[in-house]
Parts: sequence; structure tokens; C-alpha cells
Amino acid sequence: MLTLPELQSFDREESLETAAFLSDFLIARGGLDPTRAMQVARVAVDIGNSVLDLALFNPSEDPAIWIAEAKAAVCQYLTPHLEA
Repeated sequence: MLTLPELQSFDREESLETAAFLSDFLIARGGLDPTRAMQVARVAVDIGNSVLDLALFNPSEDPAIWIAEAKAAVCQYLTPHLEA
């Protein structure tokens, strides 16, 4: 997610915490090995962050649409990893 320089370390830390939580879920529910689970989790978090960036930089558009798009994109990405 694009942030002010002074907030980037906090944003990165939060993204890594979210990815770690998601990685544990992928290991438990998807049967992924830990390395692959973390890779998938990091990509999923970055997908969500990228779409949310679009919402922040397009304030004239309805944020709910961007949030729905972020959810759809992350779910579509994760589904095959949970069905394996």
C-alpha cells in the first residue's frame, strides 16, 4: 500500500503480520508447506493493498466498489490454494 514515507515501516509490519496469519490458515486448511504458504499469503496481501490504493487515489469513486473488488480479487487468488 502506498503510504507516507514516515508510515511505510508500520504499513510493511502490518502487511507481514497479516501475511503470517493468512499463511498459518493456508497451512492448516490448504495443506501448503510453510514456504509456499507465506509466498501465497504475501501475494494475496499485496493484491488487496494494491486495489485499496486505487480507492485512496480515486476519492471521487465509491470506496465500497473498490473494497468489493479487493475482496473478489483476493478470494479468486486464494481459492485454488484452498481446494488443493
